[in-house]
Amino acid sequence: MDNPAFLYLTGVGGQAPMLIAQARGKLPLLWQILLAGGAPAAGSDPASPVIDAVAAPAPIAATHGNDAPRLTSNADAALLRLRCVVDFIASHPALRTRPSLGWAFDGALASLREAVAAQPGRSFSVGLEALSWISDATPATFIEECRADCNARWRMLAEAISARDHMALSRALYLDDPDDWRYWADSFGFSTLADPYFHGHITQPDAPHPLAPLPRRSSWWRWFNAD
Repeated sequence: MDNPAFLYLTGVGGQAPMLIAQARGKLPLLWQILLAGGAPAAGSDPASPVIDAVAAPAPIAATHGNDAPRLTSNADAALLRLRCVVDFIASHPALRTRPSLGWAFDGALASLREAVAAQPGRSFSVGLEALSWISDATPATFIEECRADCNARWRMLAEAISARDHMALSRALYLDDPDDWRYWADSFGFSTLADPYFHGHITQPDAPHPLAPLPRRSSWWRWFNAD
C-alpha cells in the first residue's frame, strides 16, 4: 500500500490498539471529523500492518518503537462530533433521492460507537509516518498541518450545523454532486472503514446498517418513500 495511513483506537490498561480504518495518501474527511481537537502524541506508534479493508476491526501488534508522528483525539468527543453531523444530515434534501447517504452516515456512527463502547477510555489515533513522506515538511510540522486541517474542517461543519445551513454543510463535505456516490464516498472515508458493511470501496448501501437504531433506520425509509 502506497503511503498508508492507519486509524485505530489506542489501547488502555495493556490492551492492544484496535485497527479501525486504513487509507492511501490522504486524511479522509471522516477521519478529520474524528481527529478534530486532537493533539500530537508522545511515544511509539503501533505497528501498522497492511490489512484487508474488508476485515473486521481487530487488535494489532505491540509497538515497534519507531516514534512515528501520530495525532490522537478523545474517542467520546469524536463520536459526539460525528453524531452532530449525522443528526443534521438526517434533514438534508439529498436524502430524498440518495438514501444511501443517510444509511452510510448512520452505519459509520453505529460501527464506531460499538468499537468505542467495547473499550471505554480509548482515543482515536492515526499514524502519519508514511503519509508524511509525500510532504516536504518535517514530521513535526506535518502533524501540525494535519491538526490544523482537522480543526478547520470541524469549524466549517459546526458553523453550518449551527446555522442550519445545508448548502454550507455540502460545501464543507464536498457534496456538490451527491449523484457521484462512489467517488465522493471514497473521498469522504466510508470505504476506509474495516466494517464489512462498507465492503467494496462503498458499493453503495442498499439497506441500513444492522447496528443502526431502529427509529433512525425507519426514518431513512420514510425519506426514501416520501412523495
